[in-house]
Amino acid sequence: MNPLGKTQEELVKELQKLRESEERYKKSQEISHVGSWVLDIKNNTFWGSDEGKRIYGFNMDTDIFTAEEVMKCVVERDRVDQAMVDLIEKNEPYNIVFDIIPRNSSEKKTIQSVAELVREKNGNPLIVTGVLRDITDRKLAEDEIKRKNEELQLVNAEKDKFFSIIAHDLKSPFNSFLGFTKMLEEDLPTMTLEQIQKIADSMRKSAINLYNLLENLLEWSLMQRGITTFDPASFLLMPKISESIGSILQSAAKKEIEISYYIHDELVVFADEKMLGSILRNLSSNAVKFTPRGGKVTFTAKPSSNRSVEISVQDTGIGMNQEMVENLFKLDIDTSRKGTENERSTGLGLIICKEFIEKHGGKLWVESEEGKGSTFYFTLPNDEG
Repeated sequence: MNPLGKTQEELVKELQKLRESEERYKKSQEISHVGSWVLDIKNNTFWGSDEGKRIYGFNMDTDIFTAEEVMKCVVERDRVDQAMVDLIEKNEPYNIVFDIIPRNSSEKKTIQSVAELVREKNGNPLIVTGVLRDITDRKLAEDEIKRKNEELQLVNAEKDKFFSIIAHDLKSPFNSFLGFTKMLEEDLPTMTLEQIQKIADSMRKSAINLYNLLENLLEWSLMQRGITTFDPASFLLMPKISESIGSILQSAAKKEIEISYYIHDELVVFADEKMLGSILRNLSSNAVKFTPRGGKVTFTAKPSSNRSVEISVQDTGIGMNQEMVENLFKLDIDTSRKGTENERSTGLGLIICKEFIEKHGGKLWVESEEGKGSTFYFTLPNDEG
């Protein structure tokens, strides 16, 4: 008999149970990706479980698992150190999420660690016991859910915008038509030629606005459904600009707005012709719309870096404040306003411009100041490469 009063056979059985229990504990940590650790403050030692070592990328047989070596893997070391200081000195809860880069790896992991402090009877800190868990998969799933929610919010905002345009902006031009037709029906025999000419002019403006709006709605709808074709090719820029802005030349002439070009005749872009036409049509229409009578709209294009062309549309119009500029390409924020002669605007055209330009790998930006006009810049590739 041994001093514990147990036979050799009983001791072997208990030792076997202890080993089995330890293996089950290790297996449960491995399955749940949970490791444990102990920091002995009094003796300045650190211990970590096998799963803790695995999470940090340590070799369980050869690597020394010390607090110093562990902290070398931590991305935000100061924040983790401060959490430990707050636990020991202020008794604040230690429950922290942080990123690590495990040994011999370049991929980040996200860790959650929870710990408790044990003190001596006199209040001095004795040991910190903690668990750590690899929550990388959970964090990725949460990020994906967040991204999907943001996409859903954007889709809902786009639908709201779409219905708002249909309900309000389509209704207004039709009301104008109805009013004009009623006036012609009731008063045509007594109208002068000048009065009829004014009504015809107003009806034409409404028709142009309505046509442009319907065209933008169609392009936007096709784009949202993912069925917009993208067929880029190389062609001269200047003839395309002349063709695309033809519809706004009469409006510009009536407002006595001067149209200028600073574009080399041989400058080539690599783009989808239909999309570029829509971009130029929307930007030029806005420039004329928000430029007062007697103003100027200037088209400029020049080769830029990375085999691209920088194109700009500059006006001497009413301009925008910084808040309007920041919200200009956000569909869920209403940035619409009337032109200098009460021309209607929805803001949808700029959203289309941005998406079409980004489809080409380019970017769109604006510089503007209230009372001093706006300049819209965008880039397009100048070759297939």
